[in-house]
Amino acid sequence: MSNPRRILVIRLSSVGDVVLATGVVDVLKRLFPEARLDFLVDQGYAPLVQHHPELDQVFVFEAAGRHRGPGGIHRLAEEIGAVDLVVDLQHKLRSAMLTHLLKPSEKRVLVKRGGLGLVRAMLGRDSVLGAPHQLERYIKVAMGEAWREGISAVPKLVMAPEALSTALEELGLGDAPLGFVVGARHASKRWPVAHWSALLEKAHSSGLSVVLLGGPADAELAKQVAQGAARPPHRIWVDGDLGQLAARLALCRLLVCADSGPAHMAAAIGRPVVALFGSTSPERWTPVGSQVQVLRQSLGCSPCSNHGSDTCPLDTFACMRELSPERVWEAVRHGLED
Repeated sequence: MSNPRRILVIRLSSVGDVVLATGVVDVLKRLFPEARLDFLVDQGYAPLVQHHPELDQVFVFEAAGRHRGPGGIHRLAEEIGAVDLVVDLQHKLRSAMLTHLLKPSEKRVLVKRGGLGLVRAMLGRDSVLGAPHQLERYIKVAMGEAWREGISAVPKLVMAPEALSTALEELGLGDAPLGFVVGARHASKRWPVAHWSALLEKAHSSGLSVVLLGGPADAELAKQVAQGAARPPHRIWVDGDLGQLAARLALCRLLVCADSGPAHMAAAIGRPVVALFGSTSPERWTPVGSQVQVLRQSLGCSPCSNHGSDTCPLDTFACMRELSPERVWEAVRHGLED
């Protein structure tokens, strides 16, 4: 398509993928500067894109509400209206149905697996995915025939000013703290509680304040980390939505995170990140930003999973357990010096 007047980017979930998809927004704006550029996202992830400066409108998919079922998707199509180009980075039944109803002049769809890869996934024997990076795959889909090697983009996460003001008031510190994002969705991506507690001790010994960050599901884990250290963190921040989390990440001097959505959020905000990888591939999922350090153990069994799992195939979790607090602390010190 030579000159689409209106483009819709679809990425409904999850945190990291939605953040990475904001890099596609940047590329499309460069490629089609006069086009109207809209984004469709699931309701819970809307704060990740609502304030993006290059987006004309963000449509929120209320899957459990007004857009539930086939009738709801018809309603959503009517709300969106005519579109020239759909870039579907989700490629699920809902996004395919919506694209069919919108009848764009052109659609560009992320094909996650094909042929033997699809068969293996259906049998539960999915191959571990490595390079290219997920953002590169998104860019290639979005650009279509215009894609060429070397095209790059940096994801961007912009927060609501009022969320930043509220977070700053809640923090109550004169200096920016370190932020430790202690959780991850899957157990194979989580750093041991004792390691987090040891890192908290090292930060306190250096006179640095620390906040523990995450979502409501991380509350018990954060409590355990705090109890394992001689001194508690300045604050445990595990309530609120993604907009509040983004504001809290933005106030931190540096973030230490496992391979998780908040790691991508922090990098897209522009904060220094120390990312801890174990069962998943850094080639595929490293947070994209100018100040990102990736730490991982060189083990023959790692990576073993595309998105993490609740168990370790060897029942050792060695990839995260052997990543020592001393090594992570050295990376933190290096990040603070830059």
